[in-house]
Amino acid sequence: MSLVLERVLPLVTSQSVNCLGFLNRDSVVVSGGNDGKVVLWHLDSHARYIIDLGSPVLCLASVSHEGIELVCGLADGCLMTVELENFHETPKITHRVAHTCPIVTVAYNSKWHFLFTGGQEDGIQVWRPFKIDSDQIRWLKEASLEANAVENGQIVQALGFADDEDTLVVTYVEGVILLLDVVTGLTMKKFEVGQLILSSFIDPSMTRILVSTAKNGFEIRSLLNGSIDASDSISSQSTLFLGPVAFLSTQMVALSDPSGDLQILRPFETNGIAERCNHDGEVISALATSCRFVTTATLAKESSVIRLWSFSSKPPDCHSMSPLEYKGKPDPELMIVDMAQTPGFLYSSFVVQATFVAVLLFFFSQIWLDGPELGVFTSFVDIVQDL
Repeated sequence: MSLVLERVLPLVTSQSVNCLGFLNRDSVVVSGGNDGKVVLWHLDSHARYIIDLGSPVLCLASVSHEGIELVCGLADGCLMTVELENFHETPKITHRVAHTCPIVTVAYNSKWHFLFTGGQEDGIQVWRPFKIDSDQIRWLKEASLEANAVENGQIVQALGFADDEDTLVVTYVEGVILLLDVVTGLTMKKFEVGQLILSSFIDPSMTRILVSTAKNGFEIRSLLNGSIDASDSISSQSTLFLGPVAFLSTQMVALSDPSGDLQILRPFETNGIAERCNHDGEVISALATSCRFVTTATLAKESSVIRLWSFSSKPPDCHSMSPLEYKGKPDPELMIVDMAQTPGFLYSSFVVQATFVAVLLFFFSQIWLDGPELGVFTSFVDIVQDL
């Protein structure tokens, strides 16, 4: 087997986990879920840290070359930035209203220091960081990307980068892949898959994209010099696919399906045999990879489970596995801290949080969101819930 189950990470909720990631040289696993909680695990010390953001966390991304710094896109349209020196300290949290709808995807470009966010109904926004108040990160709106090559009403599925982070890759649920210049925002290439895109992932070298479609199709397309080349189709034993996909290395991919199987394939090898990592019939709702580990979040009828997998032999080629080169050293003595139970730190209840956000959206959306409206999108959250 390519992957071996190393441990099961404990959760404090039965609600679905929407996103996963790695921080601080793969020493910390982070998850975001429908209960509004961001949970961090320090893998060496087994410490757990919980932060309640008050609204479902739909996506997250690391924005730091060292330590623990991440951004979270919330269902209420807020963009939250979390900075944590170690598990003993109170985190620094800043927020701003970034979209007038749920934020379904975020991607940080470490070369140009831009943050891209995709809204469910109002398109793609571009942000640049600045620091005030004891070096806390805040985000200043740089631009709104008008994807003129895409019809109004199409839903952003994922954001990523190619060509050494000079190209922004946008996949749309309706079956469109769009390449944009990161600096100018101009459209470089548009490609239509011809069917709904359920999941996508760019490989560690930023030269290929793995796409899964609604008709049980898996294909890999080349991304070179602003172009999208012909695809290599992947044979899968699944009869239906709803879960995420990922590159584990430049030569190895992971596919998931509702049966709870995580299939490991080497698509560029002749007669490659699929390996299966069984999840006991649970639906795989999130998947993340790093140079050392793979994490999967599964949702059963009564509980959510996060599994940490390690590579059974030599880890895969990690060339450009992440554009961020983490240099932070984890604190060897960490403790479990539940920020959700810390008095006076965050909002006291979900009702207060919702009221506060509603007031901000009403009075300040016209000031902060000055970009053109890009049309009304169909609810991506409703689609996911229907699946």
